[in-house]
Amino acid sequence: MARSEEETIEHLHRRERDALVAAAKSKTVTIASVAALGGLVVGVFVTRDLAVRFRDQRDD
Repeated sequence: MARSEEETIEHLHRRERDALVAAAKSKTVTIASVAALGGLVVGVFVTRDLAVRFRDQRDD
């Protein structure tokens, strides 16, 4: 069954939109993952710094 030109164009627009939405979701997940990893790294350094300060105060 042949599609009309209008249906074909509509189908292609729908596929393009779906691809753009998928790419946006993927990018959002990547950005969120990088942000979470950055937060984890900062948390480790802050915790380590606090532990060192606490140890130094206790030693005094």
